[in-house]
Amino acid sequence: MEFRHPYMVAMQDQNPKLYRRLRDSGDLDRLVNLKAQEASRLYRAIMEHKPPTMQNEREAEEQVRSLMFEFPDDLSQKLDEKAALLNEKIVR
Repeated sequence: MEFRHPYMVAMQDQNPKLYRRLRDSGDLDRLVNLKAQEASRLYRAIMEHKPPTMQNEREAEEQVRSLMFEFPDDLSQKLDEKAALLNEKIVR
């Protein structure tokens, strides 16, 4: 599932201010990488109990996009919190 480019295009369209802020701060790639990992886990979870047909794969991709392509202004803060949680869990 191609996620990175469509995610960045959707962010640019839906919340250009957030996109520019993340791009200018250098955090855009980190955020997109985190979201791509999250999208991949979600896609695998959706497909886990379905036969791997093209129809099921397309539907799973649409579900992932509908859940993941949201761009609130505090998105980068929420991802920082998630990353901190993941790092804390990994260290323990």
